[in-house]
Amino acid sequence: MIATKLSEKLLDKAGARTTIITGLLVGAAGMAVLAAGMSPGGGYIALLPGIVLLALGQGLGWTAMFTAAGTGVDAQHQGISSAMASTTQQIGSAAGLAVLVAIANSGTHATTGPDLVPGLRTAGFTAAALTLLGILIAAALHTSKTGDNTDTGTDAPQQDKTTKIPA
Repeated sequence: MIATKLSEKLLDKAGARTTIITGLLVGAAGMAVLAAGMSPGGGYIALLPGIVLLALGQGLGWTAMFTAAGTGVDAQHQGISSAMASTTQQIGSAAGLAVLVAIANSGTHATTGPDLVPGLRTAGFTAAALTLLGILIAAALHTSKTGDNTDTGTDAPQQDKTTKIPA
């Protein structure tokens, strides 16, 4: 909730590309901190900093992603735009989780206990590295050609600059 509000402010000041990249950086840092905090004898307190950073990164990035997906889209196509963004996010999450579970389980036959921690850490660091690759995609977003210094992430001109897209 906090990151969503921060994302709204950052979107207004810096645009979609910068907000998405910031969210990805914070999220990748959170995933790396979370992975580093995993240990066979560790507790939840060791994981909390990573969880908080990860949540902040997701709140920043997802809000900006959905804003960018709907910016410049005709009103009658907003539902389709939102659905495509949601579908992409859900499919990416499912496929990413499958890959990370395969990484976490590689090299071990354990199903519970401390033997799982090294694989989980590897999967966490892999997720952080893959999140950083998302920055390359975000950097490739096109800027608005409306001349208003608003980075919307699309080439389509904004239809009404006074209309705010809900976060």
